Amino acid sequence: MAGLWIVGEDMPRQENRITLHGDEKDEHGMPIADVHFDDHANDTAMRNHAYKQATALYDAVGATRTFPTPPYPSTHNLGTNRMSEKAADGVSLAIRQADYIAPTGWPSLVTSR
Repeated sequence: MAGLWIVGEDMPRQENRITLHGDEKDEHGMPIADVHFDDHANDTAMRNHAYKQATALYDAVGATRTFPTPPYPSTHNLGTNRMSEKAADGVSLAIRQADYIAPTGWPSLVTSR
């Protein structure tokens, strides 16, 4: 048995977001993350292409059966931090310096103009 996991670049969508849950809390009394993720048409096309290529790869080495695995829910890899000149318009400067990171925040290098 063998497995192959292919992760492509998720296209940014305004509908995709991480917010704090209004009611549910963690063991420290903090609101838990509420993740909303919808595929972009390119995400679906890329995944279908990957299934086709992976099946061809396994067939070439003698596989007798292949099983495409559905995507895991809400797997946006890093999110997007909007760059801006003013802190009120985004979360990072063009040089990827964060305007503010909460004590519980995790910085990333993913940015969008």
